[in-house]
Amino acid sequence: MAKTGRANLSHILLRQVETVPDKPAIYEPIWDSSGIKSYKLITYIDLKIRSGKLANSLLELGLKPGDRILVMVPMSIALYEIMLACLKAGIIIVFIDPWVGFKKIREFALQTSPRAFISTMKGNILRWIPGILPSFEFNITIGKSLFGLGTYSLEELIENNSEECDIYEVEEDYPALITFTTGSTGIPKGVERSHGFLFLQHQILTEHLGTKREDIDLTMLPVFVLNSLANGSTSVLPAMDTRNVSRAEPALLAQQFKDMHITTSVASPIVFEKLVTHMASMEDNFPEVRALYTGGAPVSRELIISLKNIVPNGKVCILYGSTEAEPISSISAEEILEETVPSTEIGLGLCVGLPDPNIEIGIIPASQENLDSLNLLPIGETGEIAVCGPHVNKGYYKNPIAERQNKIKLENGSVWHRTGDAGYVDTNGRLFLLGRISQKITRDDKIYYPLQIEPVINTLESVEKSAYFTVSNGLIVLAYTDTGKSVVTAENAIRKKIEELNLPCDKIIRVKEIPMDPRHNSKINYIMLRKSISRRKFGRYFLK
Repeated sequence: MAKTGRANLSHILLRQVETVPDKPAIYEPIWDSSGIKSYKLITYIDLKIRSGKLANSLLELGLKPGDRILVMVPMSIALYEIMLACLKAGIIIVFIDPWVGFKKIREFALQTSPRAFISTMKGNILRWIPGILPSFEFNITIGKSLFGLGTYSLEELIENNSEECDIYEVEEDYPALITFTTGSTGIPKGVERSHGFLFLQHQILTEHLGTKREDIDLTMLPVFVLNSLANGSTSVLPAMDTRNVSRAEPALLAQQFKDMHITTSVASPIVFEKLVTHMASMEDNFPEVRALYTGGAPVSRELIISLKNIVPNGKVCILYGSTEAEPISSISAEEILEETVPSTEIGLGLCVGLPDPNIEIGIIPASQENLDSLNLLPIGETGEIAVCGPHVNKGYYKNPIAERQNKIKLENGSVWHRTGDAGYVDTNGRLFLLGRISQKITRDDKIYYPLQIEPVINTLESVEKSAYFTVSNGLIVLAYTDTGKSVVTAENAIRKKIEELNLPCDKIIRVKEIPMDPRHNSKINYIMLRKSISRRKFGRYFLK
């Protein structure tokens, strides 16, 4: 029996149909390496109708409200038809990011036990490779059904159903979506978001982004499209393979900004780095853009300046958050450049701004132990950043061990999330990041973190990127990639900065490449880097 509440998120996502039914909701590019050929378009009214028919078909197949469905679909109109259909029907979406490897896909499926699987033709073929995926009751493919492989066609499920599904009414705490952390420091954790949680997150994101109905948004992050739909604006999906953002073609993205009259955009730092380099080479900019947003990894001063240059009439903003709490804080480019850069340059970390007013931030002693109480450190002291608030996730999907490690549950009922980030709050109430707690460096009873030095070394003319870390024998290493300058020149400049910052360093190593995280390709993978150093594998990442 349906519940009596009216918290189903699809009410919010589709309310725009009442006022702007024929407005474009999503544009999907048809492209290849030579350029963008055309765009597929879906309006708000068509999105409502098609998602409603799909929801009805899913229920007629035998799925029920509360069932889980594994969705492994790239950013496309089809992805949002599927997500809206599931929300309408009360089916819980288990979303797999496109960059995830085979081993993790299987782990996610086994953790969540979905009854159905929706993917592309390639994704469905994976089901027939032993050891990749478990079996599902229902298998759906984007495009034509696979003859003999036991799949249903998404398009046929939509077109062959003449009726829309009624919205399954739920309470605020009813599960809507399960996503996973990157697992960069351990086993990926399933984060379950309810309909009410997603609605609150939409409200807070809208406050930070200032989303307007007339906006045309180019976003590289799937959840931000849902926010645009809820605000009645138009989303343009990126002409890039989101499985590997480091391979994004900036010329194609620049073409989208121009041709589609983009007003706002959200992307990871690596994508914007490519875009600003391309625009500088073309001596061009985007005068129609009113705002750019980035985050998910450290953002350099140089990138901030370059972003400001390509949007002469717009603003640049850095967002800080995590899978469990998004957003936590934000800061404008102007505040960074005019007020906080001097702190970064003397080794005090990266400022990510004032906390969101809906969230509480506390700094707790850095510890690997499970915690049952909250011991807040004074202003200015360094520790682990912990957060609490209505849009902070309070647990993990069927993972009590992860909850014990990452959540602090107090007697008053409040739950604090341990971000795993080291930082402090300054006297102005601004939050500064120093790096991951797991990457702390200890020498002579003093503790140091990567972001005390990496942003400073990265400003050197002879350095492209740097990484500060320890290896198994306690050796403190500064690894760097160069810009083609003399090795002697680069290392002399690095040593001088290390001495100025009064930080310990036993060895400076020039490398060919610094491994990055798979999701944003912007955060350093210290685990891989440390293993390579410890095993003395001078191959892909290191020069002899």
